[in-house]
Amino acid sequence: MPYKGTRIHVVEFENWIERTASQIIGENYPLTWKEDQITIELVKRIQSDLKEVELVGMRDLIRIEWEAYKLSGKPETAHGDIGVLIQYTLPTGNLLEGAGFLEAKVRSKDSSKFKEIKPAQLTTILSQSPYSKLLLYDYEKFPTLDSLGFTTYSNAHPWYLNDAPALARTSNVGVVPMNVAKRYTSRDTILYRFAFSLSHQLTSRYFQMQDLDFSDTAINAVKGFPGTQGGPRVVLVIKICPPGKEFSKESGPHHETYQRIEN
Repeated sequence: MPYKGTRIHVVEFENWIERTASQIIGENYPLTWKEDQITIELVKRIQSDLKEVELVGMRDLIRIEWEAYKLSGKPETAHGDIGVLIQYTLPTGNLLEGAGFLEAKVRSKDSSKFKEIKPAQLTTILSQSPYSKLLLYDYEKFPTLDSLGFTTYSNAHPWYLNDAPALARTSNVGVVPMNVAKRYTSRDTILYRFAFSLSHQLTSRYFQMQDLDFSDTAINAVKGFPGTQGGPRVVLVIKICPPGKEFSKESGPHHETYQRIEN
């Protein structure tokens, strides 16, 4: 269900992300079980259905606008599959810009392993950005750390405490620190012990400017500027601003490197 141009509570927003991701994964398993396919469909849905929303229920009301791009040229692995570019306009009007990186992997069929997680690739990505995460897609739901009550919003809505799925969330998409996966060499579903849901990663981490790299090198890489190393396959631009302010006019990904994903 699209929420374009409307106000949405953070709990409803998180539930929308989880439902949508679960639906897309169900549609792709087992015949088109590829992380690239799932990722493109997911960011495309976010861009179309949540084009511009006001998010309430947090400490401050914020407005969010999304843009999704895909790489035009040959992909590399220096920064993972997905680049997240946050352009946050402060109440003062100043812009804070940061880059996040996610490497997407699907759980292997009929296995507890993520066989496509390669040690050399993790080492390369972490050498470029130590804040990088794994984005793990699973055809079965699993419990996340959200279920431990690690949420900013437990008192944000009167019916939240009676909403069992929100307090004991299971998910088909987990976000795990990449350095944990590098250290834990088995790289199987035990990684879920350290996973938050994708919706939590958005609302409680990226929207709060956490887990981001603020260096010019990282920001230029996620924008795909010529001469930078290893642009991500997909870039999700998230513009954030408070009420009464305009979204940033700062440029997104380089037009010769990335093209807008059309809905």
